[in-house]
Amino acid sequence: ICVLTSVKETDFNKFYYSLISMFIKYNKDYKYTFQYTCWDYIRNFDNLNKNETKNLSLLICYLLKDNLVNFTTLLLLNIT
Repeated sequence: ICVLTSVKETDFNKFYYSLISMFIKYNKDYKYTFQYTCWDYIRNFDNLNKNETKNLSLLICYLLKDNLVNFTTLLLLNIT
């Protein structure tokens, strides 16, 4: 739900980042839940509009920066 609402916001809201980071710090299982959720969004990347793409990328970047998720979250991206 947190990822969904974060992606649907008109502007990126750091509240959702803070909330997700607290969940991940509380229990590491949330890290994998977030990763699977991101994979679902990445699989449907073509269906996201520009704003949703920006919000999702910022959310992932902030979590990567704070070492709360691994780069395996981006595993499904074809960077070639």
